[in-house]
Amino acid sequence: MAWEQLWISRPHLAYAVLGGFTIVFSLVSLFVKEKLYIGEASAATLVGLIFGPHAADLVNPMSWGNTDYITLEITRVVLVIQIFSVAAELPAKFMYYHGLGLSLLLFWAMTFGWIVSSVFIWKLVPGLRWVESLVISACITATDPVLAAAIIGKSKFASKIPARIRDLLSAESACNDGLAVPFTYLAIYLIRYEGHPREIVKNLFCLAILYQCVFGVFLGITIGYLGRKLFNLAQTYDLMDRESLLVFYIVVALFGSGTGSILGVDDLLVSFAAGSAFSWDGLYLERAEEANVSAVVDYLLNISYFVYFGSIVPWDMFNAVDIGLSAWKLVLLALILLAVRRIPIICALKPFVRDIHTWREALFCGHFGPIGVSAVFMTILVRAELAHGDPIPSEELLESNEENYMVVTVIWPVVSFMILTSIIVHGSSIAIYKLYRQVSNLGVSRSLTSLSPSTASAQKSAENGEGDEIEMIELGPGKSVGEQFSDRKSARRVSIAV
Repeated sequence: MAWEQLWISRPHLAYAVLGGFTIVFSLVSLFVKEKLYIGEASAATLVGLIFGPHAADLVNPMSWGNTDYITLEITRVVLVIQIFSVAAELPAKFMYYHGLGLSLLLFWAMTFGWIVSSVFIWKLVPGLRWVESLVISACITATDPVLAAAIIGKSKFASKIPARIRDLLSAESACNDGLAVPFTYLAIYLIRYEGHPREIVKNLFCLAILYQCVFGVFLGITIGYLGRKLFNLAQTYDLMDRESLLVFYIVVALFGSGTGSILGVDDLLVSFAAGSAFSWDGLYLERAEEANVSAVVDYLLNISYFVYFGSIVPWDMFNAVDIGLSAWKLVLLALILLAVRRIPIICALKPFVRDIHTWREALFCGHFGPIGVSAVFMTILVRAELAHGDPIPSEELLESNEENYMVVTVIWPVVSFMILTSIIVHGSSIAIYKLYRQVSNLGVSRSLTSLSPSTASAQKSAENGEGDEIEMIELGPGKSVGEQFSDRKSARRVSIAV
């Protein structure tokens, strides 16, 4: 019989769904992104929900084995490649020239967001102690480089954002994933060594900060430096073909992550440090920029990962009364955290961060703090540490009478709901921006009646352009001017800046 030739298995169904969706989305991607303002993360998550175990049940990672371990390693690969890519594509010596402002942004924004978020989680999720809410808030403290790259990477919208803001947000999103480790382990140690402050301080500074972070940075710089020297040597003697050149950053990123994981250091911070050291002279970016290979790799990783994420989201737990969760409280919590987690502190830091010139830019930087793949990584890590005292997840579930049962149970639905909200809100940023521009242009058009005929004609001609572009003119070091001019397309005053 012909039907005997069918060989249906879970992986094959997953391949078919992922490939079919990617084909369809690729064919209409320009229309979906530029006209409907829907990014690949939002669409892929929706597809994961439709074909996942809660609907069609064609893609069900829960049946693949140890789901937490599979999720952790898939997330690790996506993150380290994305983080290394972002760091490698920053301007040459970016950390040298912008390190101070970035450090202020990282430390104060993460600390403020961590503490403030924990208070609201504590109040809106019953059954948690405040120290347990600190663990959950630590998972969403870092901004996500994957979602950030999807919006401020190489999209059409990104060209309307000043380059200094794009670079600042990209660097922050890549670096703070690794720097979330001290916050996460401080919260874990507060639970594990409750009543023993010496153990907390010793483990925090010796293990989390000095070994995992500081040594991780040193390891990453070493790997990136050696990778850059070898790459330059191969280029000097013409030893590397084009294909190897284009994928070289991926293999360096994987080597750094593997080495860091084996040594038990913060492999996310290793990836960022390695990427920064690797592209310090800007040579690799100059050679690989034409092919735009990083954008292609990011696109494939984003689509694949968010289809997977949509299929593992615990939709049935968002209204689980037995563990104190309710949908309306999660919605309220998500909206509050997106409003207070970053915006107040970024606006307060605006005078001290030289790359943020205006209050509008400070508001945008505060708003743009997506929660995504990095939050998944930290959540799985925290669940493993609190459940079994080991960073490697186990298939065994905690019983309701065991220690840390409540925080281990609620952390995944709370964080995944925050990720879903962030995908919707931050993915809609372009649509909101476009709507704002249309309303502004409508107001300008109505004001034409109060102008003289010649002025109205000139203003109307200026408004015939797109009216939503922000131009950056690079004049080179030491050649910035503070003058302003009227752009013939937008008829708006824009600053010239380096």
